[in-house]
Amino acid sequence: MKIFENDLDFSQRGFIRKQLEAFYQSRFPNIQYLLRTDDRPQLQANEIDVILILENGETVRIEEKFDRYPETRNFAIELLSDRDRNVPGWAYTSKSDYISYAFIDKEGRLAYSPYLLSTKRLRQWLHENRHLQHRPVPVKNKAWITVVALVPIQVLLKELEEM
Repeated sequence: MKIFENDLDFSQRGFIRKQLEAFYQSRFPNIQYLLRTDDRPQLQANEIDVILILENGETVRIEEKFDRYPETRNFAIELLSDRDRNVPGWAYTSKSDYISYAFIDKEGRLAYSPYLLSTKRLRQWLHENRHLQHRPVPVKNKAWITVVALVPIQVLLKELEEM
C-alpha cells in the first residue's frame, strides 16, 4: 500500500520545485509571476498549489501531484479522498485549471518530464468512462484510506487529446 506522506515529502524538495517551475515556463512562456500557495490554507483547501499570472493578466491555477512509482507507467487518479466517509477525491474537487503530474524516481529526482493535464478534460473523461473497470487501489493515509484509479499514461493522454 502506498503511503501518502512519503509522496508529500518529495513535493517539498526545492530542486523538484525548480524543475517544475522551468516546466511551467516552457508550457506558459509568458509567465509574469509564479505564486506557490504553501502558506495560503484557503487555496490549499481548493487543491491549488501554484498560481501563474500571465502577461495578458490571465490566471492559471495548478495542482501538483507526485508519484513515486514511475515504473508503473500509470496515473493514480484520486477518486475518493476518504473511502469510509465517501469523500470525493481531487479529481472531482480540485479548483485548479491543470493537474501537474510528476513521477519521482528512487533518488528523489524527476523520472521523466512532468505531465500537464486539463482538470476540466480529466473530469469529463472520468464522467464518460465511469463504466470502465479501472484498477482501484487503496492508499493509506494517517487515519483513512484513499482510493485511486490506475490509468495507463498513454491511454489517458490519448483520450484527453481526442476530447
